[in-house]
Formats: sequence, C-alpha cells, structure tokens
Amino acid sequence: MMNQRDTIRVLVVDDEANSRNLMEMLLRSFSDLEVLGSADSAETALPFIRAASPDLIFLDISMPGKDGFDLIGELQSFDKIPDIIFVTAFDQFAVQAFKVSAFDYLLKPIDFTALEQTLRRYRKHRSSVQMEEQLSGLLRQITNKDRFNKICIPTRTGFVCFASEEIVYLQAEGSYTRLKVLSGEEHLIPNNIGKVETILPDNGYARLGRSLVVNLNYVAGFDRKQKTITLICDDLSITLSVPVKALKILESWIR
Repeated sequence: MMNQRDTIRVLVVDDEANSRNLMEMLLRSFSDLEVLGSADSAETALPFIRAASPDLIFLDISMPGKDGFDLIGELQSFDKIPDIIFVTAFDQFAVQAFKVSAFDYLLKPIDFTALEQTLRRYRKHRSSVQMEEQLSGLLRQITNKDRFNKICIPTRTGFVCFASEEIVYLQAEGSYTRLKVLSGEEHLIPNNIGKVETILPDNGYARLGRSLVVNLNYVAGFDRKQKTITLICDDLSITLSVPVKALKILESWIR
C-alpha cells in the first residue's frame, strides 16, 4: 500500500474542456498521482486550491480573464504554494514560466513520454524537499536546549551527538562543514558552517573569519607572524591557519 506522503495530489487548470479531459486521463495512468479534479479558469481554480491544497498544478497559460501567470501571483498569499507545471500551446512563454519558478513547461499536444520524464524528475525533486523538511524538523526537536544537554548534528548518513564541550572546532569546506571533537574524530556535515554554528551554545565559541569556529576553552595561543592558532585539549594539539582579522578577535577576547 502506498504511503499517503508519497501520493502526489494534482489539479488541472485549463479553459479548454478537451485539453482538461485528456490531461486528466493521462495523469490517472500514474499510480502515485491523485487527480483531485480540474478547473476551467483561474477564478474557479483559486477557491479549489485553497480548500484542497494540491501538491502540483498542471496549468494552462492563455486563458480568458486571469491567465496562468495571474493565478501564480494570487497564490503568493497562500500558506502552501503548490508546484506548477505549465501546459500550453505557445512556446514563447517558456522564459517567463521559469522566471516565476515553474517546475517545468510542457507543450501541447502533450507527449506522453515527455510527461513521464517530467513526472520522474518531479518525484526526485519532491523526495529531496521532503527529506530536507524531515531532517530540519528532527534537528529542531533534538537540539531543543530545554530538553537535551547534548548537541545533535546531521551527517551524510544520520546524526552525531556530543556534549557541547566535546566540540573543538568547525571548519568550512565549501558547502560542507568539518567538525572536530575531543576524541580526535572528524565528521563531515552536509550543511554550511553558518547553519551548523546556529546549533552551538550561545557562549564559549568564536567565529574566526568566514571558515572557522573554535571552542574558546581549547585556545592555547596564536602566532601573529605565522597567522596560526593553536588548540590543545587532552593529548590533542591542533594548529590552524587564521586570517589577520581573526587574530584581532582573539586578542580582544583575551584582553
């Protein structure tokens, strides 16, 4: 049985009855799609969208009254904005469609293979968004300072949890962050250093430039000439390069 979260709830909006009926028929051939219905104008679609909250809308552009772009403008005030795949007979709207962040753009008459490929890509997109939402939600729960004494940080394969004093430093590596702990272990975190830094306690850590956050409890000294900082914890001694501005931050902290 398919998980309800895996079902994609779909609405078709098109002023041409034949186009609406054909699109609904094609979409019903995909087992993971739930076709909620169709609307023949932007005006009739809006209350339906507000009530049914579809995940995805197959939207015609050229319609009497409000067109597809007008409908997207109206959706910006909604709490949940559906994804959009434009379906139109006119290819001159392609650039404008992507400017309003449409997921894709299909030309009439609809080619089933093209529709299949678009839906395949949409499923991957949807899965990645859901995973990110799940991880963010879990991260908020397990880093609630009122409930837990440990800091839990997502890795590429799950989570690692430490007492805050175990974290020696964070170092940026592109869009990833390398985390060093007292045991000498290193973990590569699939988030940028700014995001990981927000999980740390408010006190006890210093941001030294764009790519380094250190636990001030382990700062043993720094060398202005070499532009380095030394961290010592138990038997672990670490020397890191830091920018000149970072040394000034450390000097102000010591004073």
